Order: sequence, then structure tokens, then C-alpha cells
Amino acid sequence: MRFPVVLFDLDGTVIDSGAIILASMRHAAREVLGVEPPDAELMAAVGGPGLEAQMRALAPDRVNELVDTYRAHNEPLHEGLSCCDGMDDV
Repeated sequence: MRFPVVLFDLDGTVIDSGAIILASMRHAAREVLGVEPPDAELMAAVGGPGLEAQMRALAPDRVNELVDTYRAHNEPLHEGLSCCDGMDDV
């Protein structure tokens, strides 16, 4: 075997998950905090330090609840993911 491990960057490269990430961030903020921050604020740390850090930026004292609410909303949406532009035949 030439490579013991192969890493694929699916999110934003092969699959377009931006819409479901934003929808789940909105849902978590609305359900847990009762607020609807601007999309730019919700997406500011996406792709960076991880989900816990993203939620800490919204409410440091409610991270676990935000993460749980996000995941419960996000996981069922994976069935509707589509390929990024130009990746339809992959």
C-alpha cells in the first residue's frame, strides 16, 4: 500500500454544505438563545477552530446546549446534500 491514510476534504470541496450549516446555526441561535444573529456573524468562524469555538463566540455560557441543538438539526439535513459546482459526475 502506497499511502496508509487518505484524507478527503469533502466539506466545501466535493459537497456543498454551506446552506445546511447556516440553517443549523440559525436554528441553534433561535432555539437556545432566542436571537437571530446576522448570517455573517453566524458564519464568521465556520471552517476554522471547530463547532464548539463557533458556539462559544455566540454564547460562552451555553456552548453545550448550542452544539447539541445544532447537531440535532444538522444531521438529518445530510441526506439533502448536493455536490459543489463542477463535481456532479464524481
